[in-house]
Amino acid sequence: MNTKDLQTVTNDTLKEVRNYEIVTPDFFADTFYNKAMTVDPSIDIEGVNKDSVENVLDKVLRIQKETKDHTSELKDNISLASAAIENKDDAGLGQVKNKIDDLYNRILHLEEQVYVDELTKVQNRKWLFEEVLENNHFKKDGALTFVDVDKFKVINDSYGHVAGDKVLVMIATLTTKLEDSKTVRYGGDEFIVISESADKKYQQKFFDNINSNLAKKDLTYQGHKFKVGISFGSINYKAGDNFHAIIEEVDKMMYEHKKARATAAK
Repeated sequence: MNTKDLQTVTNDTLKEVRNYEIVTPDFFADTFYNKAMTVDPSIDIEGVNKDSVENVLDKVLRIQKETKDHTSELKDNISLASAAIENKDDAGLGQVKNKIDDLYNRILHLEEQVYVDELTKVQNRKWLFEEVLENNHFKKDGALTFVDVDKFKVINDSYGHVAGDKVLVMIATLTTKLEDSKTVRYGGDEFIVISESADKKYQQKFFDNINSNLAKKDLTYQGHKFKVGISFGSINYKAGDNFHAIIEEVDKMMYEHKKARATAAK
């Protein structure tokens, strides 16, 4: 199972299990397997990185526990507020308000954890499919850029995965500089940048500038110097457009850009 398929299956599994109040490891594993089979019926489930799956499950179970704790705490505060109102206890109401404000902030933090990629700290696929899309169709008009790190496998193979991770974090951070936009780690070294205010020409100029700046400097890791660049494709979309059709089209643009960059480098 490649990285993109693994992320697809993982996000589909998370979406499924969050509908259940109790999620056991066996139930998670069975759900994951069933989702994997829909991606590729001939898939070798033994080839999946078990540590990655277990880490996802740990995160699901932790978030699930925190959600239950928050719900219980909210119920307790409602009971305290009702009693304070009944007894006309202004001081008691003030304490409840402080507790609810604190709970609200913790819930916001929890929501951020659900929607954020742990390595790069940009949005994850779950955020994309739940906040931007509805039944795989865009909710609003916008522009989308599909970004791929050039020769990322070479970087991993030559300098190690730690160097590769640092490159991903750097690229993710650079993409977040585009105003009024959100960056999504779509899979491996692929990112999607979505904006509901800027058009594709504005995005193209922004990412061309990133490449121009990257070309002027070497990156250094443990004494090794190397260059990093990105290939990308940008497209405008309308509310109601099919996400997968848009991705297929912009993916072709990205590969054309990658070929052009490779030719120019010779």
